Amino acid sequence: MNKLKFLNKINKFLRLTPFFFQKLGESLRLRERILITAGLFMFFSSLAWCSINFYIANTEIVPAHGGTYIEGIVGKPEYLNPVLAKGNEADLSLSEIIYSGIMKYDENNQLINDLASGWQVSEDKTQYIIDLKKNVLFHDGHPLTAEDVLYTINVIQNPRYQSPCRLNWVGVEVETRGDYQIVFTLKKPFVPFLHNLTFGVLPKHIWKDISPEEFPLSEFNKAPVGTGPYRFHRLIKESNGTVSQIVLKANANYYLAKPYLETLLFKFYPSEEAALDALKKKDVLAINDLTHHSSQDINEEKINLYQISLPRYYAIFLNIYTSRNLADDDTRKALAWATCEEAIIDEALYGKGKVVNSPVLTIPMEEEEDFKKRGCSTDKAKEILEKAGWELKDYTPEKSEENNEENNPEENSDEETTEETAQAETKKIYFDKDDQPLEITITTTDYPELVKTAEIIQRQWEEAGILVNLEILSIGDLLGSKIESREYEALLFGETLNVDPDPRPYWHSGERKSPGQNLANYNSEKADKLLDEGRQETNEEVRTQLYRDFQLLINKDIPAIFLYSPYYLFPVNKAVQGITLESIGVPSKRYSNITNWHLENKRTRKQKE
Repeated sequence: MNKLKFLNKINKFLRLTPFFFQKLGESLRLRERILITAGLFMFFSSLAWCSINFYIANTEIVPAHGGTYIEGIVGKPEYLNPVLAKGNEADLSLSEIIYSGIMKYDENNQLINDLASGWQVSEDKTQYIIDLKKNVLFHDGHPLTAEDVLYTINVIQNPRYQSPCRLNWVGVEVETRGDYQIVFTLKKPFVPFLHNLTFGVLPKHIWKDISPEEFPLSEFNKAPVGTGPYRFHRLIKESNGTVSQIVLKANANYYLAKPYLETLLFKFYPSEEAALDALKKKDVLAINDLTHHSSQDINEEKINLYQISLPRYYAIFLNIYTSRNLADDDTRKALAWATCEEAIIDEALYGKGKVVNSPVLTIPMEEEEDFKKRGCSTDKAKEILEKAGWELKDYTPEKSEENNEENNPEENSDEETTEETAQAETKKIYFDKDDQPLEITITTTDYPELVKTAEIIQRQWEEAGILVNLEILSIGDLLGSKIESREYEALLFGETLNVDPDPRPYWHSGERKSPGQNLANYNSEKADKLLDEGRQETNEEVRTQLYRDFQLLINKDIPAIFLYSPYYLFPVNKAVQGITLESIGVPSKRYSNITNWHLENKRTRKQKE
C-alpha cells in the first residue's frame, strides 16, 4: 500500500512539472529566460562532456575481429605446398599462412616455438629432441602428430620428390618417440640447425598414398590442408583456366590466438605495374613487393610504405683468377676507395637501403680497431695507383681532319663552345702501365636497379682513372654462362643469407666451384678454419669473435667490394593496422605477426594494472 501511494505521488509530480515550468516561464522576463536557458545548456553540455571524457579515460581502443584483407601478388600460384614452394613468391607467401612449422620467427625476426612446445639438445650438440604441442588440429579436424613431421621430412629427403628444400636435410636422421616427440640426429654439430625447422608440415593422412610422380599433380597443391592461422576456402579461375584469386578464412581451431582478420583475399597480377595500379585504385590493400624505382609513385599520405631489413647484400665480387689487374692488392684497394656506397644508395635505391661493409650483417665491426671502414675518395684511389706504378695517360680520341676542316668560318665560330664541350665530354684519361690501360669489366644482370648501380660504379671508377666496361646479361645467361663457370672479372650480384649468420656457403674455398656460392673465388685457409669453427661453436661469445676475425680477414684481403643491403618495400593501405615489422628473413615472412593485423576496432574497459 505504501508503495502504491509513493508511485501515485511520483506520477502527480511528473504531471505538474511541465505546468510548473510553464508558469515559471510566464513570470520571467526575456533576459531571465535567456540566462536560465543558457545555464541549462551549459549544465547539460558539461554533463555530456564529462560523461564522454569519463568513457574515454576508462576505455581503450583494441582490435576487433572481422574484415577482409586484400593483397595483390605479382605472379601465379603453382604449388601451395611448402615442400615444393621454394622459388615462387605466390606459393611461398600463401604457404606461410596456411601451414605451420616446428619453429617460426616472431615480428622481431627471433626464432621461437610454433608447433613445438619445447626442445632439448644433446651434450655433444648433434641431437635435437623436439616436443610437439598436443592441441594442434589440421584444417580438416585431424590431429597433428610426430608422424606428420616425419612424413614431411622423408618427402623432402627423397630425391624422387625433387624438393628444393632437400639440401638442408642431407645426412640428417629423423625418428619419432611416441605421438608427440621427434628426434633429429646430425653427423656433426651445426649451430643454425633450429632455423631449418621452420618448414611447413604436411598432413600424412592426406598425402601418404600419393606417389612421388603424382605428388606435384595432386589437387591438394591447389586446395591445401595445413595447421596455420588461415585455412583454404576457395580458388577462383579466369576463363582461360589460370588462377586469378584465392580466398582464405580464419582458422577457428587455431592452436594460438585467433586472427583478427576474418578473410584474406589474394589477387594475382602479371606485372608490378598492374599490381601497383590496383593498389592506387584501392582494388587491393597491399602488394607483395615493390621495386625501389616504383616506390616513387607511392602516396604516403594514404599508404604505409614499410621499409624492412632483409639478410641480403649486393657486392662487386672480384675474381683474381680471371683478371691480372684484380689480382693486385693495390688495385682492389683503389677500387674500394673509388666506390661511394652512399651515392649509389641515394641514386639507385632512392635512399631506401643501408651501407654494407662486410658479409656478416648481424655483427657490426665499427668498434674494431683493425677494421677499415673505407670512405669515398677519388684522390685516395689515384694516390694508391700512382704509388703502385700506374701513370695517367690521355686516351682521348683524336679529331679527324674532316672534322677539323673550316668549311664555314662563321658556323665554326658559332659552334666553338659546343665543340669544346663535346671534346671535354669525350676526353678520356686512364691509368696505364706498359701501354696497357687499367681496364675492368663489370658483369651483372639486366635487373633495372643493378643496371643503374653498375652505371654509377662505372662513373665513379672512371673518375678515378679506371677504364670500365659493362656486360649486362639476362639472369639466365648470367647464371648459366658466367656464374656457373666463374668466367667474369668483377661480378655485381647479390647474396641472400639465412637469419643465422653462417657465411660459410658463400666464402669457404670448398664452395668455389658451382653449385657452390663462393662468387669471389675466395681461397684462404685462415678463413676456412674460422668458418668451419663458426658453424659448430655453441658458445655465442666465442662464435661472435670467430666471425669478427673472419670479417677482419675479408676487410684486409678485399675479395669483394660490399655495397648495400636494399630494404624490402611492402606498401600497405593505412586502413590495415597492427603491422610491426622491422626485419625479416625472406619476403614471405612478412606474415610473422599476421594474427595481429586488423581492419576493425572497438572500445573496451581498461584492464586494471
